[in-house]
Parts: sequence; structure tokens; C-alpha cells
Amino acid sequence: ALSYAWSSGVINGTPFTPVTILAYYVTGTDTYGCSNNDTVIIFLKAPPAVNLCMVTVDTFSTHNILVWEKSGLTDEIAYFNIYREDITNNYTLIGSVAFDSLSEYHDYDTLMADPNITTKRYKISAVDTCGNEGPKSGYHNTIFISHSGGTFNWNTYTIQNQPNPVNNYALYRDDFANGNWTLVGTTAGTQNVLNDPNYSTFQLTADWRVETVWSISCTSTARQSNGIQGAIVKSKSNISNNRTGGIKNFSQAYFSVYPNPTSGSLNVEVSASNNGKATVKVLSMMGQELYSAEVDGSNVHTVDLSKFENGTYLLQVTGNNKTSVQRIVKQ
Repeated sequence: ALSYAWSSGVINGTPFTPVTILAYYVTGTDTYGCSNNDTVIIFLKAPPAVNLCMVTVDTFSTHNILVWEKSGLTDEIAYFNIYREDITNNYTLIGSVAFDSLSEYHDYDTLMADPNITTKRYKISAVDTCGNEGPKSGYHNTIFISHSGGTFNWNTYTIQNQPNPVNNYALYRDDFANGNWTLVGTTAGTQNVLNDPNYSTFQLTADWRVETVWSISCTSTARQSNGIQGAIVKSKSNISNNRTGGIKNFSQAYFSVYPNPTSGSLNVEVSASNNGKATVKVLSMMGQELYSAEVDGSNVHTVDLSKFENGTYLLQVTGNNKTSVQRIVKQ
């Protein structure tokens, strides 16, 4: 043929990227005006299903952490989408993680997903370099513990459409909220109640949390450096205690921040009760670390936000085995 005419705007001899399964028609015409046609169907290879390995709560009970593994996945995947259930059976996209980043997502949204207030369900999917998104995984449900007197209750860890993964639940007590956890007792993975016989002794000073005992082990990786984090082998609940306001509501006594909102400089002053040492971080609402500094409480620490886009961020201050998070606004 002298010329070829394709359907769907395809130009003969010019590569293109199909975005859906579609039949393409071509008509060839020779120098005598005679023509014939043919058809080709493009089948797209959908991104593979990716499953969450585990959801847990960070050591200081400030936010939820999602972990998945990239073993067997190729760099045809561009990034992973993270979904959270905020309305019944409605999963909202809350963030994305690049394929060559650490395979973890930290949900710092304390307004919608504070682990000290509520339990949450999460799903994940993979998106390839052509922008095609694979199926969402089954959800993983975080653990939330509460208590009445010395009796502690929690919801069981759930993976959608899978059998109960938990062999046992273990209740731990930190007698003086200093990071030293002692095993109180265990129960079967089908149960969700344990009593601390020493509750009355430590009720005004201690923290409690429950952890899973199971065969799940998650290792988050970063492909670009072949970096491997320490394996995560259990899912933790929030921290429960009997002190006024709980573990997270100590921001005013722990640090102060001003002015908020700010048009540029943000001043952070750490409480003297923290021995004057802390780590200050500014995070995006998706949990991406944008700024980090070690501070000395003897001076007011200034964070320059002048180059940040206007919007809402999270200020995280960590020290003395405590972490507090506060929203800040750049305008």
C-alpha cells in the first residue's frame, strides 16, 4: 500500500500509548486506489494486585503506619495509592508513595485518623508508569484499646476476606510511661479482653497497649538503595491510660508554637520539663518529611516557612519518649 489510515487518531509509524483495551482499524490504499483493511486489538497488562502486609500504630501512639512488601514487583510500577475508609464502605485516596521510596505510609491526619480516638481501615493499590491503576487490596483494620477500671478491651485485627491472622494478643503495661513495657498477660487471638490485676497500683502513672502475636513479618524496602528497615513483626494498638487527656494532649505543656497561622517564620519553644532537647519536624498532610532539626530548649527555635507553599502542615515535636503533633498553617 501507498498509505495507511488508522482509526482513533493513530498515525502510521508513530508510537502511542493506549489507555484502554480497544480495537484499532487500518485501511491500506495502493497507487491504483485499491484498498483493504485489517484490525488489531490492544490488550493492556493491568498492574498487579498489591496487598498490605500490616497496619500498626507508632511507638508513641501518635499516628497509624501502613507497611507492604515489594518482593516480586517490577519498576513498571510508578507508585502506590493509599486509601482510607472515612465513610462506611467508601475508601478515599489519602496519599501516594513512589515505588523507589520506603514501602511505608505514615498517616499523620490526626483530624480523621487519630489512633487514640478511633480505629481505621486501609487499602492499597499499584499504579504503573502508564497511569493504569490495579485493583485495591483487601482492607486491614487497626487495633483500638480502651479500658474500664483494670479491664481492657480491643477490637480484633481484621484482614478483609482472610481468616483471623492472630495467634494471641498480649497486654503490656509501662508502669511510669518511660518506655519500659512489661507483659501483663496474653489471650487467644479470638478473644479481646484482659484484666490487669495490678491496675490499682499503677492507674495514675502507667500506659497500657495491646500487641499481636502472629506469624506475620513485614520488611519495608527502598529499591533505589536496596535499603532494608528492621522487620516489623507485630501490630500495636493505641496507648491507653488513666491520666487526664491521655498521651497526646500535652502539647501546651510540652511545646508552644507561634505565630500560627504564619506568613513566614514559625517559632517553637520546648518545655523545660523535656530537659530542653527535642526533634522538630514539619510534615506534609500526606506524612512527607519536609524539615527536621534538633533543638535546645534554652532558646526559641525558628523554622523558616517562607519557601513553603501556602497551606496546612503538621508540626511534630519528639523528645523525652514523647511525641506531639500540631497543625500549622502557612498563608
